[in-house]
Amino acid sequence: MAFPANTTRYLLFLCNLIFLVSALAVAAVSVLIAVSLFQHDVFLDKNLSSPPIIVLIVCGIICLISFFGCCGVISENKCCLYMFSFFMLVVIVVEVVAGVYVFMSRTEIANTVEVKMHDLMKHYNETDSGGIKQSWDALQHDFGCCGVKNYTDWYEVFPRTKAIPHSCCHDLPLDESCVPAKLTKVPGCYSRFSQFVQTKTLTLAVIVLSVGILQVSYMLIRPIGSIRGKTLRSFPNIFHFSYADSFLQSGKRNSVISSWQTWLLPTMMSHN
Repeated sequence: MAFPANTTRYLLFLCNLIFLVSALAVAAVSVLIAVSLFQHDVFLDKNLSSPPIIVLIVCGIICLISFFGCCGVISENKCCLYMFSFFMLVVIVVEVVAGVYVFMSRTEIANTVEVKMHDLMKHYNETDSGGIKQSWDALQHDFGCCGVKNYTDWYEVFPRTKAIPHSCCHDLPLDESCVPAKLTKVPGCYSRFSQFVQTKTLTLAVIVLSVGILQVSYMLIRPIGSIRGKTLRSFPNIFHFSYADSFLQSGKRNSVISSWQTWLLPTMMSHN
């Protein structure tokens, strides 16, 4: 039994609204993750710190397409709805690919952290280091860590004095020295920061893939419902056989059946 036209219009509007809200939710998560990563992006490879930005761009495109889809439903513009269905299919595929890319790149992102840390540590004590000293101090302060693997990594930077940055002992007063005896249980920054990066990217990948799979599943379920006669064919649907719909609605089925009868009956009579 088919739904009334108004009901179908409301369902399509709800579909667009769900896509819009889900895209906004994923975009919000992407922004939060991007901000948390970019606070210490100097320790990340530039090419590998872009997954949140890619996901954010895809979500922005989904929001734009969903908005025009809502406008098409309200105005009952079939051309607009067909364009929405096509572009939404393309964007959902891109969304799933972006989720897979983020998931696959999380380990690679973490592996580059150690190399970047060692390279930047060499320039910690240089006057024209371009903020490397501040970046290292902020990392050690925020994550409660010291050095790459442990505090002894700083001996390579200060081989004579064996000095250790005070940011390794951020909970100590400034007038107290940061000595090795107070750092024996302090972990290295690589383990903590790499785990932080992997957790953030894995969270983003799972959310994006979950939303993308749900969207694809919904769009696959709808045409199955229409095949069973549960969905009105007044509006286009993604993965929908629009030509067959227009074919059935225009009454051409009767003309084809009559043409077959015109050809088939004389043939059967001639054989008899």
